[in-house]
Amino acid sequence: MRSGNSLDLSLMCSRRPGFWWRRRPRVFGKNWKIARRKRRIFRPERTGSRRVRKRRKTTVPEKIKAESEPCEKSVRWGKVERLWEIIDRLRGENGCPWDRQQTPESVQTYLVEEAHEAAAAVRAGAVEEAAEELGDVLFMVLFLIHLYEEAGRCSLEAVCDRIADKMIRRHPHVFGKTAVNSAADVRTNWEKIKAKEKKDRPEPGLGVPQTLPALIRAYRLLSRAKSVEVFGLPAEDEESVLRESVSRLRQGQEMEKEQASQDIARSLLALVALARRHGVRPEDCLHAYLNRAERQAWDRDPNTADDVPIKTGRPSARRP
Repeated sequence: MRSGNSLDLSLMCSRRPGFWWRRRPRVFGKNWKIARRKRRIFRPERTGSRRVRKRRKTTVPEKIKAESEPCEKSVRWGKVERLWEIIDRLRGENGCPWDRQQTPESVQTYLVEEAHEAAAAVRAGAVEEAAEELGDVLFMVLFLIHLYEEAGRCSLEAVCDRIADKMIRRHPHVFGKTAVNSAADVRTNWEKIKAKEKKDRPEPGLGVPQTLPALIRAYRLLSRAKSVEVFGLPAEDEESVLRESVSRLRQGQEMEKEQASQDIARSLLALVALARRHGVRPEDCLHAYLNRAERQAWDRDPNTADDVPIKTGRPSARRP
């Protein structure tokens, strides 16, 4: 042992990198752990690992959140995978004969029917029924993709990639640097981007599907046309068309069916143009009116539909 100011190595020993233990009087009893902690002297120049570990330490709630998020995602997409496996089995060698003979052309009919039923449930505010109908729509979408995948025409991954890329392109104000001030600006940008994309893939007419319900198709055609005059309607004077057509229909008791059909169709188109000018979607407002009128008729006279067979349950549109 050295004397004076020299370091007495026998009184100090290293127990852990960065820490030295200095001998002090031993403490017995319940306070011995506290005394032991106070004896530790941290030497930062020897190591910085403990400080780094302390700074990066993850709290318990953060750990739970980090572990639960992947779990929730796996459970969610596991449900979709289960549905895909069911379609695999239905289309398999020992699957359902009816499902095995379906084609994309036959499935699209059921897809449209299920979409209409889902829309009706949403309009009625029936959440449970809407969930069931949306499940039918999801099944038909996956079933149709499965048929295309079997034929080697596209895959589920390709469909998801295309819609994801499309949504990113159509929302530059979210995924890019485009600035918008209102929902109207978003709609305008959407139509501009859509028109730019369609230049490389020209479609006949105005690009509105012919399978849409007539009122919806008329509304979209008028929205895309430069002017209503393209369809034989006077600009901002739909009322004159209505008066003229209704007058002919009243006077012509023996009018030919073809002429009556033309007048009625022209009147309906004029009504759609008038609804569009007032910012109203004719399909939605007619559905709302019919639902309200049906409820009122039922409240006034519950025997209104005595002669009409009431369905207690509907067979699935997908089943034969």
